[in-house]
Amino acid sequence: MSATQLTPLLCAKCRKTATLHCLHCQNALYCSNTCRAADTHHATVCSDFQNLEPRPSLHHFRCLLLPHNEKEPRFIWLPHHAQGDRPQDLVIDRSAIREHVSGNISAGDMAFDVHRDLGRQFESHMMVWHDNGMQGNKAPKNECLGALLGAKETADWDPGRWRGSLLVNAYRYRLEEMRDRETDERTERMYVPVDVDTMALGPVLAFVKWRSRPNGEYGLVGTKTEGSKV
Repeated sequence: MSATQLTPLLCAKCRKTATLHCLHCQNALYCSNTCRAADTHHATVCSDFQNLEPRPSLHHFRCLLLPHNEKEPRFIWLPHHAQGDRPQDLVIDRSAIREHVSGNISAGDMAFDVHRDLGRQFESHMMVWHDNGMQGNKAPKNECLGALLGAKETADWDPGRWRGSLLVNAYRYRLEEMRDRETDERTERMYVPVDVDTMALGPVLAFVKWRSRPNGEYGLVGTKTEGSKV
């Protein structure tokens, strides 16, 4: 299951139903050749998606890495492990994240489930792992984001706000009702990893631009399209 997959399948560049796909990776979806040509960022992940090594094991899921010292994003396999007695109780292996993201790793403040440019809400959530002290410790600027969004500051993009490498993974929650004699009935929420693919890059860049705005100028207040699924 893709992190951004919806039914019906939608175009990566607009809100229309997709009828075409990338001729190379067979993954990115578009409504027309016009939108396919307009998706200039797709070329930075298309080849890497095709050439990524096979999944190492059933306990790995595909994530997107935006290295601070490289010009293009790339996909990696990140391991997860079970927590508890059931195989569906999956959590991320934090030690593996530290191989790609340095500093004081934080992710709780950078989770999202909407494409902020297109007003599209996903069934999965995406998490951006980052150095929580990237401003104070003067970590190197993220060259990958600079190459994708431009090296100069604009109204929607502040390159100095993003330092160090960023790692994006996706997940969803499965709700399962458990019944026993003491509690009678309760609902338990389980974490389920979801593979990130080429369609995730657009929502990630839209999120980064949104979070680049000054404090108080971003949020869900006043947005009518972000809370509804398309």
